[in-house]
Amino acid sequence: MALTAVHSPLRAQGAVERITGTISAQGAPLSDVRVTLVGTTLGAVSGTDGRYSIVGVNPGTYSVRAQRIGYAPQARSVTVVAGQPATADFQLEVAAATLSEIVSIGYTTQRRATVSDAVATVSGAEIADQKVATIEDALHGRVPGVQITTSGEPGRAAQIMIRGQSFLGNATPLYVVDGMYLGENTNINPADIESIEVLKDAAASAQYGAQAANGVIVIRTKRGLQGPNRIELRSYYGIQDIAKRVEMMNSTQWAEITRQAYTNAGLPVPSGAVNPTINTDWQDAIFRTGAIQDHNLQVSGGTPTASYLLGGGFTDQTGTVITTGFRRYSFRANSELRRSRLTFGEALALSHTNQRSLNGFPLVDALRMVPTIPVYDANNPSGYGYGSDANPTFGSNPVGLLEQNENRYQSNQVIATGYAQASLPWNLSYRFNLGVNYNDFNATNWNGIAQLRYRSPNPVARLTDRREGTTSLLFENLLTYNNQFGSGD
Repeated sequence: MALTAVHSPLRAQGAVERITGTISAQGAPLSDVRVTLVGTTLGAVSGTDGRYSIVGVNPGTYSVRAQRIGYAPQARSVTVVAGQPATADFQLEVAAATLSEIVSIGYTTQRRATVSDAVATVSGAEIADQKVATIEDALHGRVPGVQITTSGEPGRAAQIMIRGQSFLGNATPLYVVDGMYLGENTNINPADIESIEVLKDAAASAQYGAQAANGVIVIRTKRGLQGPNRIELRSYYGIQDIAKRVEMMNSTQWAEITRQAYTNAGLPVPSGAVNPTINTDWQDAIFRTGAIQDHNLQVSGGTPTASYLLGGGFTDQTGTVITTGFRRYSFRANSELRRSRLTFGEALALSHTNQRSLNGFPLVDALRMVPTIPVYDANNPSGYGYGSDANPTFGSNPVGLLEQNENRYQSNQVIATGYAQASLPWNLSYRFNLGVNYNDFNATNWNGIAQLRYRSPNPVARLTDRREGTTSLLFENLLTYNNQFGSGD
């Protein structure tokens, strides 16, 4: 029985230290080497002189990793002490490209050296380095020719566009998870993934037909390996913050420019611009320090004739905008049994997600609201401050939008695949695939009665509740001929 615990360092606000160093190869400085702090988003790229500098590092112990295509990656432990310089130099060794790697190309596999189609691979180890909640975020910046646009909203799937392809106005690629066809899906736990293959051109994705017009993302989940039973725990907790805010005027500055504008126009100056006593930073009002935590426990093992993997995960992300968040519970069971010429296997994934997203346009209204309006105003029936004759603006109170209105999405999903494979004479094999995807989805939208905008009373409250259950089935019969002709070189 083996027990593995993996943790990652935390990143806090106010970090001012840095890690510097020089990277060389064969006695000469090496440029374009990516240096990262494992388990964080901090990193740098070495210059022509081989030097790099990673800034904004909290005191603590980190694993620093240096990697570049054509060279063997290296990692070393570095301790950062407040007020003291931290240095990590690397001497990279030249490494030949891996051409014997096996790549999944739809229904078949090929050696990397023989792949002529546009295929990119991301391993599960690379995904594990990213502290993200969805697989789209984990792919961000890792696959050339793939454009990933993220909103930063917890639990919201990023938009993926492969090589700019967009069929009938929809750019979403086809997802194939353990053989089951899906759309973009935030229910998939990144910790369950063994590898991701991105099929980017028509030649690579042709076997899937018209549904693969925007490309294909093939996901293979982890399975048990031959050997003793293994228990693996991966857990991390981190904070998230807005890196840069829009610089806005305070109440004194706004009052000064407002008085000048109204005077120049020959209009009476609003009373709110005369000696203001309220100074509201609307960005402070809607932003907060977010947090993300993820905990995964996996039990696996195998013999020469059977293997299994059981895993459970919990992800909780608190958004940097108030009231927003995402929570996911997941469970996975993968197994395989081999008897002589027969192989049987299954992959089962259960998940429950709960997302609360933005309502309205609070980020825009945070810039439209004037600083002389309070967030909360007991003189208004709604209890929230908004524009008036004294403080003219038609922006909605963004805090009220987020607190009084609610967009909530819940999903219970089952993704299950099973297969039976038989080795036949004459280098033939037959495989039967069976899959099911069931998703019980509920979307609730609530708009309260509170007035949040100048001269825009809200006479009624509105509740919209949408429930849908969808089921898709997959039946496949595959006959494969596998032979080697000539020397095979």
